Amino acid sequence: MVIHLIQPYDIPHGELRDRMIDRGRRSITALAAYCEARGVKLALENGQRADYDEVVTAFLTEFDTPHVGFCYDSGHEHVQGRCFQMLESFGDRLLTFHLHDNTGADIHVLPYEGTIPWNRFNTTLQRLSYRGNLLLEVDITHSQYKDPVEFLAQAHACAETLLEGWKHAIAACEGA
Repeated sequence: MVIHLIQPYDIPHGELRDRMIDRGRRSITALAAYCEARGVKLALENGQRADYDEVVTAFLTEFDTPHVGFCYDSGHEHVQGRCFQMLESFGDRLLTFHLHDNTGADIHVLPYEGTIPWNRFNTTLQRLSYRGNLLLEVDITHSQYKDPVEFLAQAHACAETLLEGWKHAIAACEGA
């Protein structure tokens, strides 16, 4: 199960923000226990703002258990003007991906339609032992591919390209 933490952006550090984070901590505690009892893993997803990711980082550090992990959203981090830092920090806790591209706004276009350096993605994957899925979280709305058939064909091609890079990353890890 992938969740976004509920934290309105632009809440300054102080009592209100601290109360919100404490409520979030209690919610994650309850959800984590519920998930663990049912054999479900809980993935905390990174966000589009540094203050949000500070909380995600704190919670991933605090909830250091096998049933609480990380969902890496490539587009969210790119909105912040960076790429793969959260993945590098929490790759050992990675449960799934939300992969999409953008040019600085969270528009969920196909990989290679925006400005994310996908070659760095494969380099980053080489350092991880991740063996799960690669999930595209894309939308036709802002894509250059407006025809649904063409969009799906291009999504398939993008996934194949990413998977090919991932296979090389896995082979490099296994050969080392």
